[in-house]
Amino acid sequence: MRICIDGLHLFGPYSGVQFALARTVAAMREQFPQDEIFLHVPRNFKGPPEASGDQGLIVRRAFFPGRWRTVRTS
Repeated sequence: MRICIDGLHLFGPYSGVQFALARTVAAMREQFPQDEIFLHVPRNFKGPPEASGDQGLIVRRAFFPGRWRTVRTS
């Protein structure tokens, strides 16, 4: 199965929402290793270390940085 996750809030210092989203992605990768997870993130996403180099996680970067609030939330 292919799963797409809106990770446009994953930038800058993490707080409650960012930690919850990052942990949800990590839990889904652990529970469903056979599935592909597409994580759509802003251009300046640095991400947790486990977000790079894994076969089940495909990170797609948007053309805009995370600080552009109006683009992120519309």
